[in-house]
Amino acid sequence: MSVTNPRDGFEDLIAGWEMSVTMQLRTPLKWLQRHREFHVGAAPPAEALPPEHACWVPVLKTWRELGIDEDEIPHTTMASEIGQIPVDGGDFLPFLLEYRMIVEGAAEAMASLAGRQPRYAHLLQAPPPRKRTRKGK
Repeated sequence: MSVTNPRDGFEDLIAGWEMSVTMQLRTPLKWLQRHREFHVGAAPPAEALPPEHACWVPVLKTWRELGIDEDEIPHTTMASEIGQIPVDGGDFLPFLLEYRMIVEGAAEAMASLAGRQPRYAHLLQAPPPRKRTRKGK
């Protein structure tokens, strides 16, 4: 039994591939910056994406590219951590970009501080967990 590719026979319908990025606070900046990146052609991009952050989505040719004189039905929304948002990220994508710049920049700044000022390194580490004791024991 041979396994066939689900795209077999449909290559002539695919205009390209678009990266769809998860719109969540945990998504790294480098992936958010690539949301809606487009690669032309029926063959999917060779780059493997981490499924928790992004995936390649086939983009079909327009009706007119296929010889049909009709307008497209626009893709208007996508899922996000806060619910449905515009497919271009709306106001949430710029917020996420700013948020991740702060979060990722703070981590780099703290690591840099420890390197520049070794005497502060112990202050930048998480304290060990405290042991709980019961009164009277």
